[in-house]
Amino acid sequence: EKKILRGWETECPQKRIFLELLRLIKIRRNIRAFHPDCRQEIIQTNNGALFGFARTNGGLEKIFCVSNIGKEEVSMPCFGVENKKGYDLISGEEIAPGDHILFKPYQTRWIQFL
Repeated sequence: EKKILRGWETECPQKRIFLELLRLIKIRRNIRAFHPDCRQEIIQTNNGALFGFARTNGGLEKIFCVSNIGKEEVSMPCFGVENKKGYDLISGEEIAPGDHILFKPYQTRWIQFL
């Protein structure tokens, strides 16, 4: 990682993309539900611009992965465990029970309910 970064300018686009990919990989490594052997199911979002699936680690951990694949901002009602707040693992944003979840164009969220 450090060898690759040495050759890049301080704030070039390649460096920003590389560092963000490393950050996402680190998040995925820490979440057992992302293991390839874990169960995956498609989520009905009732919105053609949103595609979602849930990853489950034997019922112990569940992550909702939802992406806005459209060029418009959209929202959807909170779909998680009732009375539990959610946490977007990518942005760090908290999602209160009953909130609508806002998605910017092409945004992906990995939501875990605590």
